[in-house]
Amino acid sequence: MKRAEKATDTILVRAYTNSEWDRCDFAIVHCGEVWRNIIRKRMEAIQTISEDSELCSVRYHGASVDFFQTDDEDILKLLEQEDWTFIEMDEDEDEDTCKSRKQA
Repeated sequence: MKRAEKATDTILVRAYTNSEWDRCDFAIVHCGEVWRNIIRKRMEAIQTISEDSELCSVRYHGASVDFFQTDDEDILKLLEQEDWTFIEMDEDEDEDTCKSRKQA
């Protein structure tokens, strides 16, 4: 995993919880083509009601994010200067290889 110089489909975000049982150091947000297509369809769907003056809100349930904890200083260093950054992950790299434990 490394900081990307340009926008990518994967964003590393500093995360925190005040839970006594869970710890969270960062999140990885996946916003690839599939996610963009879902959002595009949702935006098209709400266009038909967007002019309704009595509309209060529209809410979708679903997320494209995973939360992690780590002691890996290399990952934490990516977030030293900013609260988020675009990242690049190697094709063979997954959540386990970044020495993190996914939060339940």
